Amino acid sequence: MAPIQVLLFFSFALGTAGRLVVHKNRQASEESADPPTEKEIDKKYDVADKSLQELYTTGCKFQHAADISAKLASKMAKGEMKKDDEVAERNKIEMQNVKDMRARCQVTAISTKSECDEQCVERHEDHREAKIACNKACKDSSKQWTTDCNNKADELNVAYQDRANNLALENQCYVDHCNNFPAAWKLEDAAAVTAAVEADCKKKCTDSADKACESTCNGECDAAKMTDCAKPLREAEDPTQKFCSLLWTAIEESSKVEWKTGYPKLATFR
Repeated sequence: MAPIQVLLFFSFALGTAGRLVVHKNRQASEESADPPTEKEIDKKYDVADKSLQELYTTGCKFQHAADISAKLASKMAKGEMKKDDEVAERNKIEMQNVKDMRARCQVTAISTKSECDEQCVERHEDHREAKIACNKACKDSSKQWTTDCNNKADELNVAYQDRANNLALENQCYVDHCNNFPAAWKLEDAAAVTAAVEADCKKKCTDSADKACESTCNGECDAAKMTDCAKPLREAEDPTQKFCSLLWTAIEESSKVEWKTGYPKLATFR
């Protein structure tokens, strides 16, 4: 199971279930001499949330960037994909990721509602009306989660599209200014591009009788224009990275509960 899917479930499930358990334990400890304060309990779970945030965002960012690039590179190395197929293959992987996220939205909603309902029974076992109100809050929260989570899946799709547009613009820089030397496209320094082009041209012109062969060949690539054109696009933040940071914040907010009742706050992703 991919990192974002595992952490999506646990970050939401632990956040909701964990904080609901706190309310049950808080009730049980009220008779003790020194029950934990709201501030102390919040601090404890804030530390856990911080660790989850680091794990979640790292896994999410890896899945939507480095992991996809690694899969494409592996296919290319194995001869399972041609360079011309890279865009289509990338899109295929991305669309599967969006589909998987929608599936996790549903699974998470069902799992956390079940946990929430169990807490309602345990905390309001002898109070029917309170238990009914608690169950309704769980149901409403689960329904809102499903809607908002699927909206986030739509946002992931948009982030993928934005990245595809940026990659297309970057690729156009290479085509416009150094079309015949694809091996030099990923070099970031103009001097390195020039050196690579000159070496390639020297090989190409080894058996040529044309004295101007190398000069003409070198002139087919404008290293400075290519690197200047591609640099801002290459250095731009990957839209999926921002998406992952915002998604964590949304999931954390959606897991909060009311201190007095223990009911979900119905904080949404909006």
